[in-house]
Amino acid sequence: AAKLVSQSPAHAWLAHPRLGGQPPLPTAQMSLGTLCHILLLGMGPPIRLIEAGDWRTKAAREQRDGALADGVTPILECDHSRVLHATRKIRDHLADLGIDLSTGEREVTAMWTERDVDTRVAQCRGRMDHLVVDGDAALITDLKTSSCAHPRAFQRSIVQYGYDIQAAAYVSAISKVRLGARPRFRWIVVELDPPYSVLIARPAESMLELGRGRWHQAIQLWCRCMELDHWPSYSETEVVLEAPAWAMQQHLEEEWGT
Repeated sequence: AAKLVSQSPAHAWLAHPRLGGQPPLPTAQMSLGTLCHILLLGMGPPIRLIEAGDWRTKAAREQRDGALADGVTPILECDHSRVLHATRKIRDHLADLGIDLSTGEREVTAMWTERDVDTRVAQCRGRMDHLVVDGDAALITDLKTSSCAHPRAFQRSIVQYGYDIQAAAYVSAISKVRLGARPRFRWIVVELDPPYSVLIARPAESMLELGRGRWHQAIQLWCRCMELDHWPSYSETEVVLEAPAWAMQQHLEEEWGT
């Protein structure tokens, strides 16, 4: 969904496991995030420890490529030790905040349907990191790793990486698969370097509104592309690009020395 909105249908088609079948290869930071999820949640995708200090040697790269070909996440032993230490500190911080991610449902897969404005159906699937249901109340928690968990920095990441879309989709999913539930959504953002800071954040109504709008935009695009079996890239016609307002303002300030 995020690729549909922020890039193009062609990118979304390529990344879909049943269509293009070429999801992006995990970066080193993504692998550390995967390991952090596993250690904090107590479950997750399989990993393989690689006995190497870095990926610069041919042998290490061959082991890495072999792990990826087998569908598991390669982790350097030194990175494993680092993240293991970090998650111990993070778990202590979370405990001080009264949060225990070892309880509740973890790695919850939801399957549901959405309809676009023309009532076409989109089959949806998502995996939630953590879910707690208590009567008609439901709390969805999404765990993120970041080099900087400062609220302003993470606010930019939400829009850049489509975390707002994810929030809207998961709230919609719980509303549909658990009738009568009143879902709430929050992020837990953690840093893997000292002092291992933790940010607990929830989307304001304006952020949820943005996410719902972009989620509905993705549903509309997906249904149209599926119906036509046409997955265009950025633009199939020539586009005209205006000067952005900030660039014009900067030019005027420099020109007049203000």
